[in-house]
Amino acid sequence: MKISFAPWLLAFAFACVSAFAKGPDEPPRPAFENVKPQPGAVLADPVAAAKRIKTLGGNEYELGGITFNSATREVRIPCQVNMTDGAIEYAMVHETGKTHESILKTATAAIDMQVALLLTNYQPGHTGLFDFEPDPKVRKQLEQTAPKTPGANFVQLFVEWKAGDQTKRTTLREWMIDTRTKKAPTTFDHWVFNGSMIQLSGFSAQLYGNTVGVYYDVTAIINCPSKDNGLDDIWSINTRVVPKEDSNVTLIIAPFTPPAKS
Repeated sequence: MKISFAPWLLAFAFACVSAFAKGPDEPPRPAFENVKPQPGAVLADPVAAAKRIKTLGGNEYELGGITFNSATREVRIPCQVNMTDGAIEYAMVHETGKTHESILKTATAAIDMQVALLLTNYQPGHTGLFDFEPDPKVRKQLEQTAPKTPGANFVQLFVEWKAGDQTKRTTLREWMIDTRTKKAPTTFDHWVFNGSMIQLSGFSAQLYGNTVGVYYDVTAIINCPSKDNGLDDIWSINTRVVPKEDSNVTLIIAPFTPPAKS
């Protein structure tokens, strides 16, 4: 049964949807074979998504299988291990997306993920994704959007899973390997919620299934701010620590607090 939530949250949801960026008429990358966007078709409506939110008690809410906490600001997304070996360009995609190059896959809707992030007070923006670019003019062109509050688009990503009777949790980054060093990446310590965009065909991340990018993808909701996020041939999966294929996993999005400057 659908449970209605507090009126203030609905009002907040309506305010949040204005944060969705407007994109070009058609996506900047070719469509996958199983996706045929039609101009003018609204395939994902953030206001409608907000109306589907259920209250779970306390500060907990649920939207399309995604749970989020308004106090801790944790967003929990059910997913599965998609691959245990091989090169990757994504950390998570929709199960109908580019599963041939992603660690995780999820059945949850991209529109629900972005609405949940907005409702837990993360602010989308490209700021910080290209700090490594030395030319300020080029960096300004790349950073198309910015959060109203500096740093409000920075997040941490964790994975949580069951190993027998134990619940394990680690950073998503530990499931990745930089093939040049054979170790977990050290070129970034957080991820960036840049937010996907709405265009005539619909919501980009929903159309293409791209949710968390390692190799920078403008249609993804979250991207990696590494200086190497423009390389598509250096990232692979840490086969030593990733559970077996199709294992149930929870991707956890949490606030990032920069380390104090000494």
